[in-house]
Amino acid sequence: MIQGLSNFPSSEKLPSDREAIISVLQSPAISKIRCFALGPKGTNIGQACQKWVQNTGIDDKTIIEFGETPEKCLEMARQI
Repeated sequence: MIQGLSNFPSSEKLPSDREAIISVLQSPAISKIRCFALGPKGTNIGQACQKWVQNTGIDDKTIIEFGETPEKCLEMARQI
C-alpha cells in the first residue's frame, strides 16, 4: 500500500490536494509515470508539463509523450 493512497489502485477517494498528490507520485512504490501532452514537443503545453514534472521531483521516472490532438492523447492513455 502506498502511504496516502490506502485503496490503491482504486480510483475512489484519491488525494486531491497538491501535497498529497506529489507525495504519492514521489513514492518509491511508483516507478514509472507517463504523461500525455498535446504536441509537438517544444510547445507551451509540453514545456509546462516538463516544468511541473521537474518541480514535483518526479522527472527521473516520468516519460512525456506527445499527441497531435487531444483525442490522440486520450487514445494513447487509454491503451495503457
